[in-house]
Amino acid sequence: EWREGHIRGARLAPLDQLTTSLRELDPRRLTAVHCQSGYRSSIAASLLQRAGFKQVANVTGGFDAWRASGLPYEREGKAAAG
Repeated sequence: EWREGHIRGARLAPLDQLTTSLRELDPRRLTAVHCQSGYRSSIAASLLQRAGFKQVANVTGGFDAWRASGLPYEREGKAAAG
């Protein structure tokens, strides 16, 4: 899924590993989360908020909606467009 495309500048943090990778994130910065369709990222957003992150945004509709909107994204480290 990640190799097929993700928002430019995103960091890979699978839901099942999110709580162990929290120390790599700054809870004072806006943290936007996305997955393919938006379901897992809603869970991730909740976990981040519970961990004390104050500025959390779930990308509505997930990466599918992002790409369908024609917004820029990366694929295997190369820029792509929707």
